[in-house]
Amino acid sequence: MRDTPDVRALRMQYSLSRQRMADIIGVSLNTITHWERGRRQPSARYVSVIRALPRRLERAGVPPDDRLPKDYRKAPEGWHLTLRQRRTAIGMSQQGLAELAGVRGGSPAICNYEAGRLRVSANVAARLEHVLSWYEARQRSTPTSSA
Repeated sequence: MRDTPDVRALRMQYSLSRQRMADIIGVSLNTITHWERGRRQPSARYVSVIRALPRRLERAGVPPDDRLPKDYRKAPEGWHLTLRQRRTAIGMSQQGLAELAGVRGGSPAICNYEAGRLRVSANVAARLEHVLSWYEARQRSTPTSSA
């Protein structure tokens, strides 16, 4: 079995959509999806194209997104269970959290994360964690006024 590159990690590293990646490599959107999900493996021809992609992108002026981990991971299972509790405890709306954390898809994405219908990537989880932690710390340090 050939050593195939991690297509999803590479795509995420350069912040490319599946369609954009498919256009660059010269395959269909479904092919990219199948490669990422492990349903199919790229042929030897496409393995070499995928391996050459970082050099090609950087020559074209598309730098890697350093905010994303090289080994694109998912947030831990069950992470979504505390997301809603933490968000509502600080009085933040789904839309507000999405905007502050820079979540694509806005409040519908946050709603899907909270319901567990959509797995949160490690990158998005880190941004959500940062925003929630900052607001929780701010809330703890703000004295409450009693009338």
